Amino acid sequence: MKNVVVTVKHASGLHARPAADLMSLAKAQKCKVKIQFKEQQANAKSLLEILSLGVNQGDQIMLICEGDGEEEAISKIADFLCA
Repeated sequence: MKNVVVTVKHASGLHARPAADLMSLAKAQKCKVKIQFKEQQANAKSLLEILSLGVNQGDQIMLICEGDGEEEAISKIADFLCA
């Protein structure tokens, strides 16, 4: 299991399009991908779960990847969130 804390840079946070893009990126990975924000955790392969977190620009989230290809997955997704 790999995890990293990242600061969300997208102007709208993880709402609508950025959340959908994150979900697509997560679904392309073989490993489990989760996002933790405050005390809530969401499956990054579920748009509804991502949106339910209410992540805004500048918020810090923990990205958690577990399974085959976790290192590559965490790198790709962290880069996306920090762009």
